[in-house]
Amino acid sequence: MYMFGGAGAAPAKFVRAYLWVAACQCGGLLYSDTDSITAKDISQIRLGSNLGGWEKEGNFSYGAIGGKRMYAFKHTGKSNWKTASKGARLTSKEIILVAKGNEVIYDPMAPTYSIKHEPRFTQRKIVRT
Repeated sequence: MYMFGGAGAAPAKFVRAYLWVAACQCGGLLYSDTDSITAKDISQIRLGSNLGGWEKEGNFSYGAIGGKRMYAFKHTGKSNWKTASKGARLTSKEIILVAKGNEVIYDPMAPTYSIKHEPRFTQRKIVRT
């Protein structure tokens, strides 16, 4: 029996290439992650719910990007925000502060566990990356 080890990585490589092509078709690219694109103009990419189609999550009037997986985008005409802050639960206001170059102190609600130490709360300094 022969197996091709590279076959397992092929789908992930295809998806990255697909994301890259779509990102290149956007005007004013602002942010991209493994499964999303944020840009000023997405008119050239294929939208839809079919396989290979991109889903539009909204129109945004304001945005702040503090680094990898840290952003806040305000929905146009609404009071809510689309946010992400991996590793910390930050508000949109805190993400905006980070994006502007400020430092935000994050106090987690859950302790850090280790086999070497007792559970403890680890305060983090969040900065723009």
